[in-house]
Amino acid sequence: MKRWGGVAIVAALVAVVLPSTSAQAHGIGVVEPVARTMVTASPQTTGPTGSLSWGLDRIDQRTPVSGTRSYNFANDGTGVTIYILDSGVAGNHPEFGSRVANGWSYRSSATSLSSYRAALAAYQNDPQSGIEACANDGSHASNPLVFDNPQNPDTSDVGRTDNDGHGTHIAGIAAGDGVGVAKNSIIVPVRALDSCGNGTRTMILEGLAWILADHDAGEKAVLNLSVGFGEQVTEVDNAITALMNEGVLVAAAAGNGSRSACSSTPASTFGTISIGSSTLVDGESSFSNYGSCVDMFAPGGSSAQGGAITSAYPYLSGTTNTYAALSGTSMATPFVSGSLARYLQLMEAAPTSFSTGATAAWTWLSANATMNAITYYNSGRSPQTPNRLLYVPSAPSQVRKLVAAPSDGGAVVSWQGSVVGATYTATATPGTASCSTVGGSTCSLSGLANGSTYTVSVVGSNADGVGPIAETRVVAGELPVAASLPSAASLNKSAKVSWSAVGADGSVYVVTSVPPSAGCITTSLFCTVGGLTNGTNYKFTVEVHSKTGLVSSPTTVSVRPGFTVRKSTVSKGSRSVLSWLLTTPSKGKKTWAELGSCSLVSGRLVAPRRKTSCTLRLTVAAWRTYPKMTTTLKVTVK
Repeated sequence: MKRWGGVAIVAALVAVVLPSTSAQAHGIGVVEPVARTMVTASPQTTGPTGSLSWGLDRIDQRTPVSGTRSYNFANDGTGVTIYILDSGVAGNHPEFGSRVANGWSYRSSATSLSSYRAALAAYQNDPQSGIEACANDGSHASNPLVFDNPQNPDTSDVGRTDNDGHGTHIAGIAAGDGVGVAKNSIIVPVRALDSCGNGTRTMILEGLAWILADHDAGEKAVLNLSVGFGEQVTEVDNAITALMNEGVLVAAAAGNGSRSACSSTPASTFGTISIGSSTLVDGESSFSNYGSCVDMFAPGGSSAQGGAITSAYPYLSGTTNTYAALSGTSMATPFVSGSLARYLQLMEAAPTSFSTGATAAWTWLSANATMNAITYYNSGRSPQTPNRLLYVPSAPSQVRKLVAAPSDGGAVVSWQGSVVGATYTATATPGTASCSTVGGSTCSLSGLANGSTYTVSVVGSNADGVGPIAETRVVAGELPVAASLPSAASLNKSAKVSWSAVGADGSVYVVTSVPPSAGCITTSLFCTVGGLTNGTNYKFTVEVHSKTGLVSSPTTVSVRPGFTVRKSTVSKGSRSVLSWLLTTPSKGKKTWAELGSCSLVSGRLVAPRRKTSCTLRLTVAAWRTYPKMTTTLKVTVK
């Protein structure tokens, strides 16, 4: 495999990473290392080299780059991991702070080193195959002839150095502080290429296998592949698919051969998001691969058509931790990877499958893309790359805690996380039933067939774009059994309401109270309701909403937050210990009073010798987490 750049594609099972022009040969500028504050506020208007990257300016607006540049980022990829399978990443570059984690390197693997050595030997026998040893031409911080091929596996190498520069440049665009899209993502380097951007199928496969082992279920992750083979490589396709089946999103460079991308891995691997390159003036870069296997364009530049992409660089002309400007689909791809990290941050939970990951992410990217903005380099080619240009909106986050409570012929859909001014639309499939609200958190679907199962999706949108989709399932139409044996435990300013299971799996329980509180909607057999007033008596009602849509008759239970009523009826002439009637978990000083027909004597409630009622008041001083609180209890004398 080779980097997608301006070097020649070598034999089929060797991969490459390529900037379209060589850094040294084309006089890429060197920038002195810069000490600066980290970018934390949006919009960003300058970069570490002075001017803001035009690519950042382009992806947050619908119009071409002109005038003052700025980059708006409502979110920054926090909580998301971006794997950079490339030539390593310079972990000490100021663009990354402490966000470069330990990764993997082919130099630490005996299997990969054996494969690399075999490729070097193959080149000596036939320059049309294998890998040419990377020359020590002064463009590398370390001698490639020594660095790339250690005598023994270097187990200390975790990818946090970069003797080429390509991987660091890619990581900077994806997640650099001053030049990157997702400024707070974690970067994990996976060194599968040598100091000149070459690697074998085995090196790539081992790198992908390491990522699969490293990625944890429930972890939000993106893989950037600014690399490519000259043909389809089934084993690599399968390894990438395994990652996507686990929920990892994959962005892949289309390649820089000015030809169809449909015959190369990973650009045409099913499910990857394949990226072509656009220029500063919204043209298709002359070098960019094209066609139906390319999904969209992103800023990649071109020396001929304007605007190479400035990003971090580990070593250039004797200067370390500097910046360089490169062009290529390699540079376009991390703009998408960073955008995907921002998308994942919006989601309530990490994707765990191909459909919730690759499919849903592409739905989001394509729905938000700027359409028909790119002028094709060759208008006579067919098929052309779809005319979509990356756009990263400040769109609403994915709604949280989505619940569809079935009703007769419909469903009541509710969620959390709405923002003011955004439109939220719920849709049921199969069919066309939908409902909407502006800034709200509930709407009612109608026209559903009782007994049928529906997927209910909710998505928010505003002037900046469309947010991620949230989904749940509902079955319309079945009368549920009422919740049985409800009980309530008193807590500080809250109450835990519990009940026994009823009906079929999938029943939804709706808990409300008088006086009104937040209540809850849950599929569990309990819920804790907070925000209550200690000492106030609350009557909780539990209703069961079945999968088929109907609502049970309500059952009720009462509770007094901060207190437990143990007994509220006494006999005529009785002398009841006060703690037999009313207790509290607070150990604050207790002050009792009687406001009715009874009396208090030596810590007891003394009832009269007739039927009546008494009013007992308990005041408790503040203690630890419990505030000062008071309650009254009506006691019936029989």
